[in-house]
This record gives sequence, structure tokens and C-alpha cells, in this order.
Amino acid sequence: MPSSSLSIQLPAVNGYEKIAMRFAAHCAEHAGFAKKQCEDIRTIVSEACINAFEHCLAEKDSVDVTCSCTVDKAVLTISDYGTSSLNIEAVSDTMHLNERVKNRKNSDSIRGWGLYLIKRLSSSVASSVDNGRQKLTIVVDRMREE
Repeated sequence: MPSSSLSIQLPAVNGYEKIAMRFAAHCAEHAGFAKKQCEDIRTIVSEACINAFEHCLAEKDSVDVTCSCTVDKAVLTISDYGTSSLNIEAVSDTMHLNERVKNRKNSDSIRGWGLYLIKRLSSSVASSVDNGRQKLTIVVDRMREE
């Protein structure tokens, strides 16, 4: 199967993450990803878009979502004119849900769930800045059916 890449641009408005998640899941379904992985991709893109919407600059209020699928993987890219960089390495990928809830001290300590979910559901996550745009690149390796 040749690589296919599709992109959409959305306003940075809460609710539009639903369009992005359906778009990415449809791309993965069309590329033949298993249903469970398509659902994971929906969650990943939704969380990444919500993060982008929260940190997007008002005067440049759009978020780009790109989905590239090959026979081996899906590469999801979410980019925006955000105001803060993402520290992916600081997000624990070993702390379990119960520990996160038990260890919270106030409402601020529950932040980071989105990045936590993205890391747990993907094969790799990288953050970068390109031409003033925050870019989150997420790879989901295709699970082989047995």
C-alpha cells in the first residue's frame, strides 16, 4: 500500500476536536488499521487538538492536523501557533491511573492527562517548533493481527 497523507485545518475552537478525531480515524480505517487502533487514534488526535486549542494564539487561531498512513504506521501531526512548548519527556509513561488520582494534591495536579494518554496509546511522540508553529508528531505502529 502506498503512503497516503491528508490534512485539514481547523479553527482553534472547542468542539472542533471531534472533526479532527473523526478525520484521523477515517484515514486509519481507510488504510486498514484495526478497529481498536482507530479508536486509539481518535483519542490521541482529540487530546492533541484540545491541547493545541488551549495554547493557540488568538490572532493565529488555527490548528493543522495531518494523517499519513503506510503499511507499517500512522504518523499524526498536529501543529498550531502555540504559546508554550510541550515537555513530552516530563510526562510519566509508567504511572498508572490510580496512582495519578491518589497522588493529586489540587486541581492543577490533574493537568497532563492528555499527554499521558497520547504517550500511552502511541509508539512515539515528539514535540518541535517549525517556523513559529508548535508541532506534535505522533507515530502509531500498526499492530499485526495474529
